[in-house]
Amino acid sequence: VKVKTFNCSIDSKWPFKENFFDYALDCFSSIDIETKNGREIYRREMFRTLKPGGLAFVAVVSTEDQWERRLLKETPGKEKNSVIWPNGKFQKDYEEIELKDFYKDFKILEIKKVEKTAFKLGKKYLAENFHLTLQK
Repeated sequence: VKVKTFNCSIDSKWPFKENFFDYALDCFSSIDIETKNGREIYRREMFRTLKPGGLAFVAVVSTEDQWERRLLKETPGKEKNSVIWPNGKFQKDYEEIELKDFYKDFKILEIKKVEKTAFKLGKKYLAENFHLTLQK
């Protein structure tokens, strides 16, 4: 099997035809897109490039994540449920209702909350994420 890699922006038009991919994977990538418009472009492009019946697997951070809850109070971003990390990094966190609305063009097969112990910047905390399975 040949694997090709492409260097392109997630929040711009993707260099692929419509109905190109069988699967899409977003493992905490889109949460770093700094604008709502940029995240909407990402979502439209993922939908456009997935084949009919294609699946997307998405992992994002919950607003109930222990680390993020603190940052939402101490260093919120300009947008609802966004934060600015101590190193200046933007991050968009989600409530389940936001995810259902954001991915409404897809058939949402599953939204699963995942909790686990994690370490960020040397500190232990309870991480809470959402794992989604979407279908075009």
